[in-house]
Amino acid sequence: MIAYVVLQKGFEYNDEVYSQAESGGGHPHKIFFTEESARKEVERMNLKELKQTNITDYTYDIEDICDDPEELLELCNSLNEKYGKMESTNRWNSPDEYRLHEMATEEESKKYFDMVDLWFYEMVQVEVDQQDLRESKLQNIV
Repeated sequence: MIAYVVLQKGFEYNDEVYSQAESGGGHPHKIFFTEESARKEVERMNLKELKQTNITDYTYDIEDICDDPEELLELCNSLNEKYGKMESTNRWNSPDEYRLHEMATEEESKKYFDMVDLWFYEMVQVEVDQQDLRESKLQNIV
C-alpha cells in the first residue's frame, strides 16, 4: 500500500538568505492515500506560503528562482494596483515587491506559481506497513 506524505521543506538562515537545509528532508505535514489529494495540498500550502513570504529572502538573485523577473514584477504590480498595496511583512524593510498578493485569485495565483521556482512543501511517496496499520486500527477499536 502506498501513501503520500506532504513535507514542509526545511530552510536555514545564513545571515543573508534562507536556503534549503543541507540535510534535505523536512517536517511531515499530512499523509494522503491518493496522489491527487497530496498534490492539491502541496499546491495549496505552497500558494499560502508564497502569499506570506518575501521570496527575495530565499535567494541572492531573483533570477535564480524566476526565469523572467520583469514579467513576475509586472504581475505583482498589477495585483497591487487591482487589490491595493500590501503591508510589508519583511522585518528588515527590504522590498517584498515579488510577493504574491494575498487577494490573488486562483487563476492569478497559478500564473505566479508557474513563474517561480521556490517551493516550501513537497510530496514524497512512501510504503505503508499494512500489518502495522491493521494492528493499530484493532488497538483503537479495543
